[in-house]
Amino acid sequence: MEGSQSLLLNEEAFKICPDPKKPLFIYEWLRFLDKVLSAANKNDLKSCQKELISQLIIRINSGPGPSTRHLLSKCIGKIYTIGDSIDLFNTIAICNDILKGKEESSQQLSVKLTALSVLSALYESVGRLVGRSFEETFTIISKWIKSAERLGNASTSIHKDTYKSLVKPYLTDRVLSVRIAAVNCLHALVKEYPTLYTMDIDGVTTLLIKSLDVSNYHTRLAVADVFATLTKLAIKNTQINSGQGQSNGNGKYWTIESSFNLLSDVFIRGGIGGFLKSTVSITNMSSYSSSKEIRNGITLAYIKIIKTMGGRWLEKNQSFVVTHLLSVASKIGPIASSDNPTQIQEALHMRRCISFIFRKTFGQIISEHTQISVCKIFGTLLGEFISSYEVLSETNTETLPSVKHISSSQVCTVILLEISALVQQIGSSVASLFTDATGIMEPVFASFLHPIQSTRVAAGWALRCIAFAVPSLLTPLIDRCISRLEHMKTFSVAIDGYSCALASLLTASKLSPLGIPFSKSRQVFQLAEDLLRSASSTSNITQQKVKAAWLLLTSLILSDPLFIRPNLSKLKIFWKNSFPKDKEEAEAENQRGDVKTWIFTLTSRSGALASLNAFYINCKEDMNESIEKKLYNALESSLMTLAQVASLLKSHGIALRPYIFELKIRLYELLINMETGKYNSLNPTLLRELVADISLSDNSSSTTITSLSLSACSLMESNFLGGWLKTTDESSIEMELHANRSHLQIIDSLESDIFESLTCTTLSQGYWPELISPPVKALDLSIVVFSRLYPTLASKHKIQLTEHFKEVIKSWQRTPARQYSIQLNVLTALLLSIKCLSECRNAKMDNDNLRKSNFELVSNYINHEKIPLRCLSIEFLSRMAQVTKDAPYVAGIAQYCFDKLHTLKDEKSRASFGITIGVLHNYVGSLGSSQHLNTSVSITLALAQDPSSPTVQSWAIFALSLIANTGSGMFKGYVEPCLSLCLRLLLNVSSHHIDIIRSLGKLTSILITAVGPELQSAVGAVENLRSSFLVACSMMFENSDSFVKAEAIACLQQLHIFAPRFVELDWLVKEICHLMYSPHLVLRKNSIACLKQLATKRVY
Repeated sequence: MEGSQSLLLNEEAFKICPDPKKPLFIYEWLRFLDKVLSAANKNDLKSCQKELISQLIIRINSGPGPSTRHLLSKCIGKIYTIGDSIDLFNTIAICNDILKGKEESSQQLSVKLTALSVLSALYESVGRLVGRSFEETFTIISKWIKSAERLGNASTSIHKDTYKSLVKPYLTDRVLSVRIAAVNCLHALVKEYPTLYTMDIDGVTTLLIKSLDVSNYHTRLAVADVFATLTKLAIKNTQINSGQGQSNGNGKYWTIESSFNLLSDVFIRGGIGGFLKSTVSITNMSSYSSSKEIRNGITLAYIKIIKTMGGRWLEKNQSFVVTHLLSVASKIGPIASSDNPTQIQEALHMRRCISFIFRKTFGQIISEHTQISVCKIFGTLLGEFISSYEVLSETNTETLPSVKHISSSQVCTVILLEISALVQQIGSSVASLFTDATGIMEPVFASFLHPIQSTRVAAGWALRCIAFAVPSLLTPLIDRCISRLEHMKTFSVAIDGYSCALASLLTASKLSPLGIPFSKSRQVFQLAEDLLRSASSTSNITQQKVKAAWLLLTSLILSDPLFIRPNLSKLKIFWKNSFPKDKEEAEAENQRGDVKTWIFTLTSRSGALASLNAFYINCKEDMNESIEKKLYNALESSLMTLAQVASLLKSHGIALRPYIFELKIRLYELLINMETGKYNSLNPTLLRELVADISLSDNSSSTTITSLSLSACSLMESNFLGGWLKTTDESSIEMELHANRSHLQIIDSLESDIFESLTCTTLSQGYWPELISPPVKALDLSIVVFSRLYPTLASKHKIQLTEHFKEVIKSWQRTPARQYSIQLNVLTALLLSIKCLSECRNAKMDNDNLRKSNFELVSNYINHEKIPLRCLSIEFLSRMAQVTKDAPYVAGIAQYCFDKLHTLKDEKSRASFGITIGVLHNYVGSLGSSQHLNTSVSITLALAQDPSSPTVQSWAIFALSLIANTGSGMFKGYVEPCLSLCLRLLLNVSSHHIDIIRSLGKLTSILITAVGPELQSAVGAVENLRSSFLVACSMMFENSDSFVKAEAIACLQQLHIFAPRFVELDWLVKEICHLMYSPHLVLRKNSIACLKQLATKRVY
């Protein structure tokens, strides 16, 4: 390779280079040439330009891969920019002749793509020097477009024909890589072709909106970029013409209002059309998903437009933007008022999108002073929306909420959540907003009387954030809430609202360094006691009083154990009265009461369980035998109540179902926090309930899917199940739209679980709680309890469970949607159970019948068409092999995969069984045998080199990285062939096969770790490896995908650890400093991590 280190290609060195290494030789030469040309001048090229161009043209005819093609184009463009342009037209003519060729072989296609890339670089770099030669090129491209892989980004003056022939037809192409290329082409064209943002702006925006239908994350980002550029140019053109007294070319002016009105119209409709899509019952999930894709695209467009206009513009137009977005939120009311669960989810998604816009604009690109000003605007608007609810009357109930109330609620909830987020960001500087007479505390407090509960809960959360930011307000606010609650005990809305406020403030007191006076805890306890004792005397608000009382007691217990100790005897009485005294009384309950009585009973028991859970977590020192007995009685009674669910629903209808879910959630939360040994005697009853929940036996029409199904596949989630979206800025709205996550429609509103919303002390992410819907949460918790219980069961009971699950799955063959839900739930439960078993000391699955039964269950799903099922079954099989701790059994599983790969030739099977080998190695190491390691590496290497199936390639490469990660010293002999594979594929794989390139990045990173400190050596073999790693990092760094580039940074970090002298620090530091401003979160994170390492590690 040293022979390539000259301006001209060293022909002699190239001839003696082995054929497999020649593409790499050329790439390294071009990489060196690119660096030299960046610092060269005309005199440097004068003597060798002609020969250099000849060598580069020969490379065009060799048809290199995408990485080399890109470098080759850059070098030719730089040569003609720096040196003489005498041979420019000859080079263009050669490229045009190549494009005219009739041959359509894969090799010739690569040659044509290289010629096209060179033409793109020439037109872009030398501009007008090309004369009218572009006309011939355009004619050829127009004819060739249908068979082309992609187009370059060269500009042309034939804008109209380019738009009509090359862009417009492909903006809605079914192949998303083609669609993204068309959108990117349009983005470049908009800047050069004024007609697109003047006369044709309506048509262009319509096409962009259509391109969002059935789109992916990258398409939506690209469309948002075009919207932003289009809007900025159109507004600028209007301003110029306004100053000259002219129209915008089509008889109207385009303003920011025009863009926002267009976006809001599409956002509400969920697409283009004359009728509101969301007012019609949506009968299938595909149309719902399509609407969500379009709305997400519009959301990103809003954000991109505002950021493109800039922070100063937003500061000047803050009132306009806030008012506009809130007017959009107010239009969600008709959708949210529907009885259709799908439309309710749709309305919730729309509201989350609007909050997301506020967070990414007002939360990021304006100053703190302006954020305080925005808070005032929010407070003023909240006062206008809430004013009609400040005077409470008997009609302020939640029985029949009108569309007007729901619309108001959507706006108020958005405002309150954004106020809470801004307060968390700004901190104590917001004090004046809530202490001055002209502040916004009154509108926030008035929200507790809103007839819709979501607004009241959002107000509680906002009040908590305010109290945390300004601790001096905590005690006065508690006094105010107690006073209001005592004077409004006859109003259900007031009871619910002010109990939410008090619960929030008590939780905030735990987080505040000041705390609250002890006397306040006595007042709150007395208030909760009064609500419980008076509940039965006011039948119309019994449930509200009971729920409020238990919410206050739970918050009080969580705030400080000292607050509850003086009243512990009374609390024991409350717990005792909430549950039946014995088994006979519990069984007799089923024959008594109506719907209202049971709602009251279930609410009371759920609240009591929540307080018991809080006590168990927070008051360990106060636990004694008496309380443990009441705890056990509560568990036993609750399980007996759940055992009667079928008869209760049959007698009283589905109105009880939400309260049953709440009881399950509170029960399972308590069980998870307790040691399993404390309720061993309840295991048979508990297990029946858990199995019924997992198999959806309580509701024959349910298709609820656990939200744990994807995170359970910890190894494969990031690569194949959309887990990579977690490291994007848009993760909160994009996660559920990924193809393999779309079945998880799980996010619910704040009021779905006020105990979690208002008593949580930490947030995993975001500025307010993101709750899982109660049915899904109950299912999740049941799976977690099941997994903790599973290791304690006897083998015969485990076999019975597996056989039961197999029968349940088989019984729903005629209902695919329900069967799929049960399959996911069962496999998730068993996988998490096996994980728990593997974490137990001396645990072992040595029963042959159990292993056989489990294998029969999961083996059918390894090559299933649904990827989540595949991943779950593969992880389960590998985990089961791990816990058997039996080498012959593990070898048998590996041999089973080898045999399947030999006999099955379809894509699903080859990909699935190939990666099973990798996952198996990840959990059991190298299978204890160099022979097995050799077989595994040979098979996965062969699969990784199969160009007929990109899916098989990406899965096999990932499997290879798992084997390499656990192969230890035994794997070192395979580093070189694996690295050769990485280099070859990085050179040749098309950029739209991004899954392959990402897998190659992970494999390269693991190979660097496998070689380790030996990379410092100057021995020839190691030197070649080190050079190859640096070249691989270079190719990945040049890739346009943010995750591939981030992996390149991680690889360079590793190389800097093991061989710091060979990493080009000047270049690396410059690049990562630039990437810290990247719009991609993953690049910012990796850049900062790398810079931190470079700053702390001394370089010798």
